[in-house]
Amino acid sequence: MNYIPEGYKLTSEYSREKGHHGGCAIIVKEEFHYSERIDFKTFSDFGSIECCATLVTVSSEKKLLIICVYRPTTRPLSKIEVFFEKFNGILDQCLMENIPFIIAGDFNVNILSSTDETNIFLSILETYNLTVTNREPTRITPHSATCLDNVISNLEGTTTVQEEHMADHSGLKFIFQNGPLPLESVVKKKEDH
Repeated sequence: MNYIPEGYKLTSEYSREKGHHGGCAIIVKEEFHYSERIDFKTFSDFGSIECCATLVTVSSEKKLLIICVYRPTTRPLSKIEVFFEKFNGILDQCLMENIPFIIAGDFNVNILSSTDETNIFLSILETYNLTVTNREPTRITPHSATCLDNVISNLEGTTTVQEEHMADHSGLKFIFQNGPLPLESVVKKKEDH
């Protein structure tokens, strides 16, 4: 990782062994205790999804699972079906953990368009009674404005687009309330999916 702000530390990262671009990382304030969740890296699949995770101890009785996801779109390697399968696995794991979680990243699914990819992605989230927290463009070019980056969580909160960024995508800031949504509100009809 090229840049870590002062007062923060790298807690988890995934870097592919070949190719360029991509990868994902999680940094947290130095004051927090954490443990890297290496098991989430097993959801990574070259050309389809990259994933890393950290379990942060917020207080003596509160923990927060933070997951970073990147979906490459390099053709011909990009396999959206594999991405959806692995992403379902990540959500299943979050459900089994039964703790607050935040999944953030570049999903490379434009939430602002009505494509099959977008509809499937949103349908998967709906299965878990989750939704994206951002519907504003995160990548703006002279020819398009797309919402490719997002935050998904079982915590109630708000996401704002941050224009101070070092890449071709804007950053996102997610501010959440104290507790997770009740488990029964997270599970909608998982068995039907």
